[in-house]
Amino acid sequence: MKNSERIDLNNYKIIKYSYPYSTEDIRKLVWEKLSKSDKEFALQITIDGVGESNDSKKGSWDLVLTNPEVENRITNILTKHGIPHEIDDYTEFLGVIEKPEFSENFINDLDEFLYSNLTIDDILDKILEVGITNLNIFEKYFLDKNK
Repeated sequence: MKNSERIDLNNYKIIKYSYPYSTEDIRKLVWEKLSKSDKEFALQITIDGVGESNDSKKGSWDLVLTNPEVENRITNILTKHGIPHEIDDYTEFLGVIEKPEFSENFINDLDEFLYSNLTIDDILDKILEVGITNLNIFEKYFLDKNK
């Protein structure tokens, strides 16, 4: 459902958090130690957020659509619990066909998020306000998907 106000996607990013532990090991190391509010936050971004997790040869990773508040909260939780992690910004890979960094499920969740928060009219209004070159990557992606 469309929000009454246009969401500001300028500060959103797609961040990949990589860990030297398996998903199961991270759950064991952290989950029981989380405060109630941190558990609620983790559940919220898992259920309502745009993201995915998987194990890798070197450990595991989470790929998450974030804004500064979410990114800071995730980083603070990981740091507080001593979970070594690397952070990579994957935003620039959105829409890059030659280098598909995102699973079909991630793209479907991202599309659903964008369709519930943007309309073509929103994008056209923004183009009239600031010009097409000033659209952010999510708005350009949304526009490209709706040609």
